[in-house]
Parts: sequence; C-alpha cells; structure tokens
Amino acid sequence: MNASAKDRPRHDGSRKAPRARVRRARRDPLRDIAEQEALRRDLGQPSEPHDDRLRLKAEEWTTTQVFDALLEAACAVSANLDLPSLVAQILDVAIDAAHAQRGILFLSGGTDELIPMVMRSIDGHEIDQLERISRTVLAESMRGRAVVTADARSDPRFGEAASVRIHEIRAVACLPMMLRERPVGVLYLDAPGERAPFPSYTEEFLRGLASLAAVALENARLHGEAMLESARLRKQVGTLDKFGRLRTVSRPLISLLQKAAMVARSDQPVMILGESGTGKELLAHAIHDAGPRALRPFVAVNCAAVPRDLLESVFFGHEKGAFTGATCRRLGYFREAHTGTLFLDEIGDLAPELQVKLLRVIEDGVVRPLGGEEETRVDVRLIAATSRNLVGAMCDGRFREELYYRLSVFDLPLPPLRERPEDIPVLVEHFLQKHGGIRPPEKRIRFSPEAIAFLQALPWRGNVRALEILVRRALAFCHGTIDAEQARLLSPELPTAPPADPVPALAGMFAAERAIAGGKPAALHETVEKSEREVIIEALRLAKGNRSQAAHLLKMHRNSFRRRMEKYGIESPEGPAAR
Repeated sequence: MNASAKDRPRHDGSRKAPRARVRRARRDPLRDIAEQEALRRDLGQPSEPHDDRLRLKAEEWTTTQVFDALLEAACAVSANLDLPSLVAQILDVAIDAAHAQRGILFLSGGTDELIPMVMRSIDGHEIDQLERISRTVLAESMRGRAVVTADARSDPRFGEAASVRIHEIRAVACLPMMLRERPVGVLYLDAPGERAPFPSYTEEFLRGLASLAAVALENARLHGEAMLESARLRKQVGTLDKFGRLRTVSRPLISLLQKAAMVARSDQPVMILGESGTGKELLAHAIHDAGPRALRPFVAVNCAAVPRDLLESVFFGHEKGAFTGATCRRLGYFREAHTGTLFLDEIGDLAPELQVKLLRVIEDGVVRPLGGEEETRVDVRLIAATSRNLVGAMCDGRFREELYYRLSVFDLPLPPLRERPEDIPVLVEHFLQKHGGIRPPEKRIRFSPEAIAFLQALPWRGNVRALEILVRRALAFCHGTIDAEQARLLSPELPTAPPADPVPALAGMFAAERAIAGGKPAALHETVEKSEREVIIEALRLAKGNRSQAAHLLKMHRNSFRRRMEKYGIESPEGPAAR
C-alpha cells in the first residue's frame, strides 16, 4: 500500500505528523442544532434559557482562588443544557481565565474529525483554511494529550510547525475534553505576538474545566437529542393529525398516509390515483394542510365539469370584454391559488388543447389571461387526481406523456374500499357520529356484527361515498340495532343476478344484422329499421306506454327515444303518447 501524501517524506527528510481533519462529519452537531431550532420555531417553542457569560477576574490566582473559580465555572456550565450557548460559555470562561487572545471550541463528529462550533477573534475564512491553527497541536489533543506551552516557537514539539512559525504563535493551550476515554471535543487557545504567556495556573484550571465541560457537553447533547426527537414527534403527530380525516385501520392505507405526510413537506406535484368515492380530494386537502402552504389558498377544480369552451378562461382568467359575455375581470384558478395549492380533480378528462397550455404553465410558471397582454407569474403547488387509466390514455394519445410525468412526481394510489373491508366498522362509526347529531338513547342506532359482516362482503363500487350514503339512509329510517336484512335493504350494492333482457327483440335485431352482414347495404338498412321499430314497440308495451321508462329500458335518452317514435310513426300502446 502506498504511503499517503501526509506521511511521505518532506524535502528535508522528515515526516509530518498525522493531521486532525477538520471537516463536516457524518454526525454534525451544527446541523442537529439548526434542525432543533427550526422545529422549535415551527412548534412555537422558545429557545432554552441560559445564563449570561461568566467573566472571571484577570489576575494571578492563588490555589484557593483557582479552586473557587473552577467551582464557579462548574456551577455555571452544568446548569446550561442549551448546546449553542454552552459551547460559547465554555470558551469564554477559558479565554478569560487564561488571558488568551483567541480561541476555538471544536466538537468531535467522528473518530478523528473535528467541527468548529464557536470561535473568538478568528473569522470563518481563517477556520476554513486552518491557517492560524497548528494541526500538529490538534492531532496531539485528539490522542487525549493536553498541550500547554508558554512559547510554542521554542518548544521542540512545535518548533517545526509552519503555522506556529508563520503566524508567530507564542502561547498555546489545546486540551481534549475526554469522556469515557474518548474525546468529545477540543478546547484551543493561543496568544500570538509578544503577549505575556499564560498565567501559571492555566494548565491546572483548563484541565479541570475540560473535564467538567466534557460532562456538560454530553448532557447538553443528550438533552438536545431528546428535545429534537420530541419536537420531531410532535411535528409528526401534528402532520398526521391532518390525515386523521381519512379514517382507517388498513395497513396499506396507513402506509400510504405516512408516505403522503412525507410528500406534504415538499413542494413537488402529486398525482392521486383511485376510483370514484375513495377520498382523493380529502387526501389532497390533507397534503395541503400538512405542508408549508397550509395557510395559503386551496383551490379545487373538477376538470370534467368545466365547459370545454370556457376551459382557458376558467383556468387562466380573462379581462373585461375579452369575449362576448365577459362583463367583468376574472382571475382564473391559477391566480386564485397563487402561493397555495391547485387541486385538479379528474385530470384525465382535461381537453387536449388545455393540456398543452397547462404544461407551459408548469414549465414557465406564468399565465396570460384571455384578452390580456401581460403575463403574470404564479407560484402554485399542483395536486392532480384521476379515476382513469392515464397510462392507457397516453398510449391512445388522449393524454400527453410529458404532462403525465410532470404531474406524477409522487404517485399516491388510494385503494378501493373492497380491498380494505377492515375499515368498514371504523367508517360506519365515523359516519354515525358525523351525521347522527345529538339523539336520545332510544333513537340511536348501531349496526349488528352480522350487518357489518354483510357490508364487508359487498363490492362497494361507490367506495366510501356509497357507504356514507347507506349510513345516512339508516339514520333517516332506522332505530335501534340494524340487522343483516335491514342492511341489505339499505344497501345500494345488492348482489343480484343480471336481469333478463327486457326486450327480446334486441337479440333478434343483432342476429339479423349478423345474418345479412355480407348482403347489400340497402337490405341491411331496411332490416335494421324494421328491427329497431319492433324493439321500440316492445319496450313501450313493457313500460305500459310510459316513454321515460321505455327509454330507460333501452338505455336511451328520452328525446332520442321520442324522435325514433316519430320517425317510425309509433304511438304509445296505452294512454297518451307523452308521459
């Protein structure tokens, strides 16, 4: 193995001593402190109180005075559990006691890594370059050896150190803060130039202070970690409370909500996938409320419900007089949601021409209202939702691929209710409390275990929304305990066999079409019209002349059914033609 650069012989034949690396370690006390302070601010907690700087008299001390000063310092630092102020307090005490000009307190971030926590009379540039600190001295301290010298230039241990010679460092004190035979930090002091050396008691006092400081720093670190974990848990609980509206005991859904809680902290777009009635908008609202934009607007729009000719105006706004009927100025959803969240429900139904413009807004962050000449910059977090298969829509060319990937930075697939039947008792109880109000005991209702078991066996095509409707029906019509039979009558999910074809002539019509598919077009047209007329007459007979019911049997709109009757000159077999 080749020798490292620091161990190779120098030009004069000697070897440099191993250097203590001063860089950010895997464990960074500065980052922990910053995170703790940030979480405290988020939770509205004040910073930890701490004592003012302890100042010691700058004079030669007797042994008794050294002991008294050390006791005073011990009382001060042991009572301080706030790490940022504690490190400053320890360094200030050391500088005052040793009459030093400069000082740095390092904490250990790893095996041989030091992180400067606080400095006096040394700026950050000097720390980064390590120009004013002898790495040889630091390396000695990291090995657990105290270094105190009145004149480093004449000390054989440091006489060859470049930093000592170049910067004319005279008095140096570098003491390890040891805890259970390992260094938790290093206390470094120096006095460059022709200043008087350290007082005679300096080494004894700093040794005692370093030992006390090691214990105080460890206590403050443990206290800080406990406070940090507490703050994290409180913030996590506060965040998860936002998702408490989605009642569940299902492990897959709980895992999804935990992921959503993490996603909420970012500002990236989210795509919520799920069938109708699974709670997509509720989840979108929870993500907004748990995120940094919670106090900003939340604007929800159903893309399938917006008229096609008004899409651009609704999303991007318009100026007064931009088109016929534009009697006033409209901001549009994007500008209404500025600095907040825009929820695009059923994004799969968005018109292709608007998909292109939406993609431009996502990329450029600007909108231009109809009739306007100036573009407006918007800051919006997008949360989209769909019950459609967007991958299939992309393959068919109905949804733009680049828009899909822009919106689905995070995918959150909500499972349907039939895949989590264990949630049904929880949801039933929730809806009973939500819609039941205050009722006397004799009018309160509950579902029997048999009724719950029946509900858990249903396919729930309407998902949670359908279950909520069932509970509201029960509250309107039932009292006491609801059994399985009552639950069956209330349920919109009756598992019945497919009904027989109410119009047998339908089969005949399609059979006729298939039989003459290879024949002449005219013959096919006449056969289809004859079969269609027979189907309409049969539907009217079954519906006893009621046009609406007959149209429903044929799954046709009533107006289309009426036009077909007029085309073939058909009258209702019973009663008036119009019902």
